[in-house]
Amino acid sequence: MRTLNILVTLLIGCFILGCGSKEPAVSTYAFYTYEAECLGTNHDGSQTLLVWGTGKSPKEASAAAVKEAVFTIMFKGINKGIGDCSAKPLVNKPNADKTYQVYLNSLLSNKSFYKKIVKGVEGHDAAKAHNGLYKVGQVVHIDVPALRQQLINDGIISTTH
Repeated sequence: MRTLNILVTLLIGCFILGCGSKEPAVSTYAFYTYEAECLGTNHDGSQTLLVWGTGKSPKEASAAAVKEAVFTIMFKGINKGIGDCSAKPLVNKPNADKTYQVYLNSLLSNKSFYKKIVKGVEGHDAAKAHNGLYKVGQVVHIDVPALRQQLINDGIISTTH
């Protein structure tokens, strides 16, 4: 009986010590690198993507998400989500992302281009990371045929692309 009492006391002691307060879990949500996902295509050839951006404010992170959507269609292609979107990038040249980075920045700062290519931005799922940056998820509608035509007009890709 005495052995049973000692055993029960030890078990209760271990249980009490094990249930002490613990530090809250740190969310890795804002640190994870998310890939763009295809949510679908429209009859006019435009694509709807779920993209993520990071910035010092939710507004800056939202702008980074839109830039990521255009960057993905131009240079990376879309491999996640619904298979309707093109997995092949529009600019299929070695190191194109680095070669045309200034070009992409100038396009996105041009408001008329932005309005012609970016047909809509929805959502604002923001999370603040411990380093002070925000990560925002956006649903972005991109007019891919208009983007392709702009790249042809600017001599970035050929019409046989």
